[in-house]
Amino acid sequence: MMVMLLVSMNAGALPQRAPEYFHHQVWSTEDGLPQATVHALLQSHQGYLWIATENGAARFDGQSFRVLNHLTTRAFTSDDVSCLAEDHAGNVWFGTSDGLIRESGENYRRFSEHDGLPSNEIVALATDSTNLLVLTSGGLAVWQRDHFARIATDTVLTGMIRTPAGVVLVSKKGGVYRWNEGQLIAVAPAAQDQAVVLGAVIDDTQAIWTYGSNFVRFSSTSQKRMWRTGIDLPGSRVQTLYIDGEGKAWVGTNRGLVSIDPTTGLTVDEAEGLRGESVLSVCVDREGDVWAGTEASGLHALQPRKFAVAPGSTSEAITTVAHDSRGVMYLGTRDDGIFRSDGAAGPVVPNKLTSPVILSLAAGPEGDVWAGTPDGLNHIVGTDIHHWTIADGLPDNFVRSVLVAADKTVWAGTRFGLVHIDGKGTQTFTTADGLSSDSIGPLLQMRSDQAGASGLWIGTSAGLCRRTAQKFECLSSPYQANGSIITALGADRDGAVWVALHGHGLGVVKEDRVVSVSSSTMPTEIVGILADDLGYLWLRSTYGLYRVATSDLRACVSRPSACGSLKVEAYGRSDGMQSDELAGEGMPDEAKGPNGELWFATRRGIAVTDPKHLADNRVPPGVVITQVRVDDIELPVGMSAKISPGHRQYSFDYTALSLNNPAGTRCRYMLDGFDPGWVDAGTRRAAYYTNLPPRRYVFRVLCANSDGVWSRNKANFQFRVLARWYRSVWAYLLGLCLVALAIFAFVQLKVRAERRRFALVLQERTRVAREVHDTLAQDLVSVSLQVEIAAQHARAGRLVDVTEQLTQTRSLVRQALESARQSIWNLRTNLSVESLPVRLSARVEALRERNVPAHLRISGEYRSAPEAIEKEILRVATEAISNAERHSGATEIRVELAYGAENLRLQIRDNGCGFDYASARGMADHYGLRGLEERAALLQAHLTVESVAGQGSTVTLIVPLPTENS
Repeated sequence: MMVMLLVSMNAGALPQRAPEYFHHQVWSTEDGLPQATVHALLQSHQGYLWIATENGAARFDGQSFRVLNHLTTRAFTSDDVSCLAEDHAGNVWFGTSDGLIRESGENYRRFSEHDGLPSNEIVALATDSTNLLVLTSGGLAVWQRDHFARIATDTVLTGMIRTPAGVVLVSKKGGVYRWNEGQLIAVAPAAQDQAVVLGAVIDDTQAIWTYGSNFVRFSSTSQKRMWRTGIDLPGSRVQTLYIDGEGKAWVGTNRGLVSIDPTTGLTVDEAEGLRGESVLSVCVDREGDVWAGTEASGLHALQPRKFAVAPGSTSEAITTVAHDSRGVMYLGTRDDGIFRSDGAAGPVVPNKLTSPVILSLAAGPEGDVWAGTPDGLNHIVGTDIHHWTIADGLPDNFVRSVLVAADKTVWAGTRFGLVHIDGKGTQTFTTADGLSSDSIGPLLQMRSDQAGASGLWIGTSAGLCRRTAQKFECLSSPYQANGSIITALGADRDGAVWVALHGHGLGVVKEDRVVSVSSSTMPTEIVGILADDLGYLWLRSTYGLYRVATSDLRACVSRPSACGSLKVEAYGRSDGMQSDELAGEGMPDEAKGPNGELWFATRRGIAVTDPKHLADNRVPPGVVITQVRVDDIELPVGMSAKISPGHRQYSFDYTALSLNNPAGTRCRYMLDGFDPGWVDAGTRRAAYYTNLPPRRYVFRVLCANSDGVWSRNKANFQFRVLARWYRSVWAYLLGLCLVALAIFAFVQLKVRAERRRFALVLQERTRVAREVHDTLAQDLVSVSLQVEIAAQHARAGRLVDVTEQLTQTRSLVRQALESARQSIWNLRTNLSVESLPVRLSARVEALRERNVPAHLRISGEYRSAPEAIEKEILRVATEAISNAERHSGATEIRVELAYGAENLRLQIRDNGCGFDYASARGMADHYGLRGLEERAALLQAHLTVESVAGQGSTVTLIVPLPTENS
């Protein structure tokens, strides 16, 4: 298989770091890589790293691999992937030995000779702004919307690559060509030495890089240069060439990886981490990471880090560090004494110290070193060591701190006092001399040019003291008890003294007191303070390292409101430190190196950083929502979704695509329509919700890299939770309409009932009015006339006539009373709850009591009717009987009530005088017949009145009754 050239120009790559600041990391099949032979590498626009192997392709997000082969993706008929490309639409193409595969939004499609490819064996892929070119073993083709079109060429092409100048191709004879709007334009002729050219690249300066199996050639308008394997390059075979965004060439051979930088005279630098490896592919991502695919050991990465490890110190638990005037660094360990670093660490006069446990170090002006241990003080000069113990005047052998002053005298801190050693001897200072405590901690001496802060500063277990003019002055502490313990001291370039207070963070000396810096972003336990030359304080905690600008600290002290926005940068293992944990609280546990670098003691060696070249990663991470699940049902993330009601669990998986330091990335998310604001997820890569109410939602994710640079664009997923049918808008509208209709119907029923009751009351009033008019009123008029006649007879003195008139008047009054009783009985009858035959029998019986011959006949099977109907029938009977009794002069009244199958027939007959029905119905002052007709109409019944003068009258009412079916 031919080895092809891959390139990905990136103008945003970070400036190159010194090699010791690159972190080497390896991923193999044990880490999820499908196979250890990596033929091609590609970073997509989203930020994924795509890897081509002989067992399929893999997508890498910095932490895990997703494998694509015939086992996971049906489109892969061959797992031998040789090349990769991404087109302008963001689709990723995979060239295999059996066709071409396109990934588009998690959809995969295979293309073959049936789609226009010259051959199914794909050799190389390349894209420009509009085209996808495919080089196969059978020729060249270009993608045209839905198929491939073959490109006829006059020469056999063997290689192809995308470059800043466009797609570049090379021929079997070594010619270099450029693809230009459907044509191949010759750029460089074949070399005269007839060397076989495998690949070529044209960089931003139009310089041409070419390589063959045993050489790399550079050609520009100003110079030409060639490097050969075995002489200039490691190994015997060149396998890949890559030009990064800075113009640096990366050459992979069968024995390692080298870089050639045109900006520094085309010097060759070998990557130590890949020495001896067979490198098949190279890629530099947007963040400056160098990725190398090897033939047998998998995927390698050389990633820029802010910290390097001092050579030879990784196996030591470092407690303290110091450097002398010549720039030599001294490292104190927890168990192995002292080491010095002159490019490589080595032990200093072993087995001669009072103890191998080093608590403190200080370098003298003439290359000598002072070391404090739990068993005394050691003065090392060359190979000679002089011991200072209790026998030599020390108040205690446990020497926590040591300092060589500007006058070459030595100060040492112990548990029982401060020791001063000079040419005259040893002197101890305690609380009797003005110190706040005999337990001495960190020591700091200010330069004489730092006015106002000069002198010796002593940290004790009871506060901070200063020695000036041969006396001690102690400053007031903002805290009591343990809060007064001083754990570290440091001075910035402006002469301010910074103090670490046990359990209370940082403080600063201000006049005659210590003022605390109150900020939640600061560590509460600080054991080391070191100021660099750029205006930053480095704070060493028991876990982790922090950096903060002194100008921001001063603003926080003067204006407490500014403390909330105090920017504190944290560093740890993800930034290149072998460990962010202290091996012990040695003093000091940090120091400045000879080149301005800062050295920090950790449990696994010395962490070194260069503040002047501490460049932040300004490349924002890509953010991708990788999976959305609703009750274990996976939804497509590339489109909006409608979710049926009844689901409970919603999960959203996402990733931050920062390959440089994925462990240091952090994210926040928000579910629009549910969350009131952004939720800080930290390093978590999933969000969960339950029982979302029906509405529209948008899940948004935003991530920041390890340097706090946030993504420019959010990853979004839109979805809508549908309501149950009875909770939808139309259901609410329908329900509202039904409720309104029910209310309307209820109101109508109530109105009808009220109208019916009103009609009944009106009918009853009309009946009473008729009875009063036809009976009681007429009787009273007759009584009035009889009384008037009696009065006339009385005035005339005709007493006999008066007596007769009064007798008639008494008869009329009795008749009126009987009529009134009859009306009252009729009212009571209406209120009865008994059946119609019973009530009608009572009415007929009342006639008999008044000596009116009356007969009642009831026939048929009794059928109950609604109470309202029976009441109306009874009223018709009562009205007809009353008319016959009062007006007909009948000597006999017959009442017949007959129940039929579908109706009821009521008939009242009398043998009275009869009347003319037509003329009686038209009389305006009589209401009896009219009342009968009105009640018959209300009952929807048939009423007939038959009367002949001198032959009596017959009233017949036929009322339809409800049947069982109705």
